[in-house]
Amino acid sequence: MEEDSEDSSSELPSNNITKSISAGFSLLASDSAHVESEDEEEEAKATKKKNKKKKKKGGAAIAPQPPKPATKSEKSSAKKGKGKANQEDDLDRALAELSLKYSDITIPDTSSILASAPSIVSALHTLRSLLSIQPKYLDADAEMRRFFGSGVIRSADASSSSTPTQRMPVARSTLCKPQNTWPPGATRDGLTMRLLTDDERKHIPPEDNWMSMPGEKWYTVEHSPSYRWDQRQFIQIVGMLDPNHLFALMRESYWHVDTLLQISEVYRAQDDHSVSSDFISRAIFSYERSFSGSFSLTGGASRLDFRRIENRSLFLALHRTILSLERRGTMRTAFEFARLLWALDPWTDPHLALAHLDFLSVKTEQYEWFLETESSWEEATSSKSFAKSLKSLPGWVWSKSLVLRGLGTKKGGGEAKATEALRQAILDFPEVLLTLSSLVGVDIPASSRLPTSISRWNASDTLPSAISLLCKIYAHRSVSLWKIPENLSWLNSTLKSVSAEIKSNNGYSKYSLGDTTSSIDAIVRHAIVSDLKPLAPFVGSILATIGPQEVYDIVTPKAPGTTVYDEQYFSLANAESAKKRREAQNPNQRRGRTARNDGIQVDPVEFLQMLEEIFVLDPDDQRRQQILRALGDPPGSEVVRQLERWVRSHPDFAQQFPNARAYLLLPPTERPRPPPENINPQIAPDIPAVAPQIAPMPGAFTGDAIEEQMRGEGSEHDSSDEGNDSEDENGAPLLPVRIARGIMNLFTWGDRRAEADESDTEEEEEG
Repeated sequence: MEEDSEDSSSELPSNNITKSISAGFSLLASDSAHVESEDEEEEAKATKKKNKKKKKKGGAAIAPQPPKPATKSEKSSAKKGKGKANQEDDLDRALAELSLKYSDITIPDTSSILASAPSIVSALHTLRSLLSIQPKYLDADAEMRRFFGSGVIRSADASSSSTPTQRMPVARSTLCKPQNTWPPGATRDGLTMRLLTDDERKHIPPEDNWMSMPGEKWYTVEHSPSYRWDQRQFIQIVGMLDPNHLFALMRESYWHVDTLLQISEVYRAQDDHSVSSDFISRAIFSYERSFSGSFSLTGGASRLDFRRIENRSLFLALHRTILSLERRGTMRTAFEFARLLWALDPWTDPHLALAHLDFLSVKTEQYEWFLETESSWEEATSSKSFAKSLKSLPGWVWSKSLVLRGLGTKKGGGEAKATEALRQAILDFPEVLLTLSSLVGVDIPASSRLPTSISRWNASDTLPSAISLLCKIYAHRSVSLWKIPENLSWLNSTLKSVSAEIKSNNGYSKYSLGDTTSSIDAIVRHAIVSDLKPLAPFVGSILATIGPQEVYDIVTPKAPGTTVYDEQYFSLANAESAKKRREAQNPNQRRGRTARNDGIQVDPVEFLQMLEEIFVLDPDDQRRQQILRALGDPPGSEVVRQLERWVRSHPDFAQQFPNARAYLLLPPTERPRPPPENINPQIAPDIPAVAPQIAPMPGAFTGDAIEEQMRGEGSEHDSSDEGNDSEDENGAPLLPVRIARGIMNLFTWGDRRAEADESDTEEEEEG
C-alpha cells in the first residue's frame, strides 16, 4: 500500500501541493482522499487523449480562429475557476504551515537498503500489514451475535438489564462500547498524546534506523498536573488497603485510569467479571480519547513507548481485556486485541502478546496470518540480536503443528508437514507433555525419558526457568485444543514414533530470547497478569525472588530511559487544578457527595456499609427509625430501589452486608420497623453471620494522615460529632453522628438537606 502510494505520487505534476505533501498531507487527508485525487487526474488525462483522437479523426487541421468576446456563461465559469484557484492557494498555505510545524515527522527512506536487502524490506512491509487491526472485530457483542443470533442476545440483554436510563452514551469509540451508565466524559480528561523526540527515542529497539517499519512512529501519553495529583492520591489509597476509598476517588475523578483498573480487580476478586470488564473498558476509553489524530490503530505502524510510566497502564488494560474476552469465549475479538497489544511495541513485546496469539491463531483459524507472521518476522529479524526468535517460544512451536494440520484440513493435504512440526515441537519442548499428560491424558511411553519439570524460579539461571514457565502457560491455556479426540490421538501416535529421541535434559540454554533481560521480564509480567491458578506456586516463587509488585506497575522495565512515579513526576502535580477540574466535571458536587441531576446515584458499597452499621452497631432505635423512615419516602425510596436492583445483580458481593442485604430484598410492605439489632434468622435464614471481607490491596503506604487527607482539607466535622465516636456504657460502639448525617445527605437535597442538618444540630444541643 505504501509502495503504491509513493509510486503514484511520483507521477503527479510538481506543484505546490506536491511539495507540501511529504510533511503535512498525512495530517489532513486520508489515503482514500489521495486515491480520489489521483483518479481525477487519470480521468482528465483520458479526456485529453479522447479529444486528440477526435481531432485526428476529423482529418484536416483547423486554422486558429481570432478570439471571441467572452459570454456570460464563460465569465461565470472563469469566476468559479478563480474561486477554485483561491481555495487551492489556501490549501497550499495551510500545508506549508504544517510542513514547518511538523518538520520532524518523517517517513524512513528505505531506498538506501532496497538494493542491498530487498527481502528484509519486503518482510517489514508485510509485518506492518499483519499488525494492522480490523476494527469490526473489536466488538465482542457482535461476535456473540454471530455465534448465537441477534434474537438470543437481545433477549438475554433484556432479561439481565435493569430499568434503562435516559442518558445517551458518552461518545463513540473504536476499542470499546461506551455505556449510557458511564459518567459524562470530557475530551482528553488529563491525558494527551504526542510524538517522541529524537532524544527520547534513544535505546528503543530497533537501534538501527533501517530496521524500522515503513512509516513507524513512536508516541507517548502525558499526564496533566491535575491528573498527577489524582495519581498521588491513588497511590496513597492503595496503601490504605481499603477498596472503599477507591470509589470515593472515582467519584471525584471519573476517568482516572489506575483507579478504574484497580476497582476492576476488586470486582474480579469477587467473581463479578461483567462489572470488572466494564471498568477495564472505561480505562481503555479514557486512553482512547487522548489519542493523537496521526496515531492510527489500523495502520500497523503506531508505537507506544513502554518505558514511560504514563503508557504502561494501557498495556495492562489491553492485556486484562484479552483475558476477559478469552474467559467469555469471544476468541476472535480476543485475537484482535492481542494483535493490537503486540502492535504497540512488537520489538520487545512487553506483555508477551505472542503467548496469546499462538493459542488464539489456532482457536480462530487464523492459519495464514500465523504462517505469514512467522516467515516475515524471522526474515526481518534474522540478523538482529535484540529480537527474539519465534522458534524459542514453546507455544508458538507447538501451535505451528496445529496450524499446519488445520490448514491441511481446509485446503487438503499437509498431514506430513504437520506431523513433522509436531515431532519437532515434542523434541524442542518436551516439558509441555508433562503438563498435558495430567490435563488431557497423553499416553507417555514407558521408554520415554522426559526431562524433570522445573517447579520453582531459579534466580541464578533464569533462562531455563522462563522457558519452563512458558511451557506451563501454553499447556494450561491450550487444553481445549489438545483434548479434541482427533488431536489427542494424533499427539499420542506421534509421541510413540519420537519417544526414543527425547533427551532427558531440557536443553533450554541453547535458545535465544534476544534481549534476555526484557524478554524474561515480559514472561514474568505475562504470568503475573494472567493469574493462572495452577501456576500460583511458580509465580509465588518469582515474587519471592523479585519482591512484591505494585498493582499499577507490574515488573518495572529496566531499559535506559525508564520513568516511574517519583519526586520528579509528582513535582508537576497541582492540587488546585485538580480541584477546578472536578468542579467543572460535576458542578453540583458538594463536599464529595453526588447531587441529583438526571437520576439519583449512590455508591452501593459505601451505602451498604453504612446501612449495615446502623443495623448492627446503633442501639438507638429512635435514630434508626428516623433513617429507615426517610428511606421509605421519596427520594429515599428511589435510592432503596436502586440498591435493591444492585444487590440482586451482585448477590455474592452483597453477602458482606447480611443485614442490609436482607432489608433490601424484602418487599417494601414486609420491611420491619424497627429492624433487629443483630441479624434476624427470620429475615435472612440462609445468610452467614460472618461474611467474607474484600480482599486487601497490596501497597506500601499506610497511616491515619492519608485518610485525613482523602477526606479533604475543607471537610467540616463538629467537635460534638467526634465525641460520639466513643463507646457507650455497655462497651458497644456507637454509630458516629457524621456517618448517619452522611447517609441522610446521600438521598436528601435542597431544603430537605438543610432541615436535616438543623434537626441534627438541635438534637446534639439537647443531648
